[in-house]
Amino acid sequence: MNCLNKAASNGYVSIAFPALGTGNLNYPPAMSAQYMIEAIMEFSQENPESSITQVKVIVYHLDIKTKKVRSFITKSQILDFC
Repeated sequence: MNCLNKAASNGYVSIAFPALGTGNLNYPPAMSAQYMIEAIMEFSQENPESSITQVKVIVYHLDIKTKKVRSFITKSQILDFC
């Protein structure tokens, strides 16, 4: 949430994150997506007046792992997937 706090304190309206941990760290994609969504939702609830109105999760390669992250995020209908 440090990135979200810093972006908000600078008045940014959007921020993008890579699908964290699914590459070299080998975290399960669904777990990575779940933690990211939880952190974003927690930030949103704790900072309702935040300038941030859009959070994107970016996936660079559509391999099996990143397809799973994309599917999880899309099914959650919480975030737009880019």
